[in-house]
Amino acid sequence: MDRRTMLGVVSGVVLPITGCLSTFESEAETGVVLSELLVENASDTARTVTVVVLYDGTTVHSQEYDVGPKEGTVLGGTVIDIRPPEQPVDLEIRAAMGEQIRLFEPAEPDDTTCIKVHVWIERSGRLTFLSSSEEANCLDPTPTKTEPGVFPGVRE
Repeated sequence: MDRRTMLGVVSGVVLPITGCLSTFESEAETGVVLSELLVENASDTARTVTVVVLYDGTTVHSQEYDVGPKEGTVLGGTVIDIRPPEQPVDLEIRAAMGEQIRLFEPAEPDDTTCIKVHVWIERSGRLTFLSSSEEANCLDPTPTKTEPGVFPGVRE
């Protein structure tokens, strides 16, 4: 086998494999980074909520929270102490309160999206989620945190 034939065979095998490997690499880079998770209560009644967080299908947090009622203009709430993933993940958050069970899965991102999620109890007692995207730099080791009861864009 001459040198050109050998290079052609090697190129024909190695280059397509390299393309496949870069495809896997780019797929692994998509996903979200959960930078902050809060439970907030806009109702006048104290509530108990169970929150379960999964990264790539693995449970990383599961706990029950007693959340106080709204007092005047201050919402009842708590910041959930959860470690953000070190790289983008497929995120799923489950919340249960009494008979209500809710599931949060963010839309499929084009690239890494950093999000804040609020497990939100409406004035009526309905359980839901609110989320917002952040700057892509949320993997910075000094993230800012939101206090319970503060959510931009939500008014009484």
